[in-house]
Amino acid sequence: SGDHNVRQMIEFFRKTSHHVANVDALGLMPRRETESLPSANFFNLQYQQTISESGQTVEELENRLKVSYFGKVGVEFEHIEDEAERNWLYETHEKLMEKKIEIAEKL
Repeated sequence: SGDHNVRQMIEFFRKTSHHVANVDALGLMPRRETESLPSANFFNLQYQQTISESGQTVEELENRLKVSYFGKVGVEFEHIEDEAERNWLYETHEKLMEKKIEIAEKL
């Protein structure tokens, strides 16, 4: 049941977070507050609970998902029918968003 709840939380972030990503560089559009979104508790998960598959805590996972999906990049891949391709895109996006980019790489 815990793994199922973790999967639900991940899918929630992946499917809905493009609505709250901070993609308005000029700040002209109202942004939905991320505090109004469900937290890990909503999915019957405890923050200090360890996820068997990754070894990280639920809190670490939630923070990682927030970095990946609530920042300046909004993604939405649900229109892609092939589930394997869609999951690859989500996983690749998450890995890239975690990566620290050096100043030289930005130029």
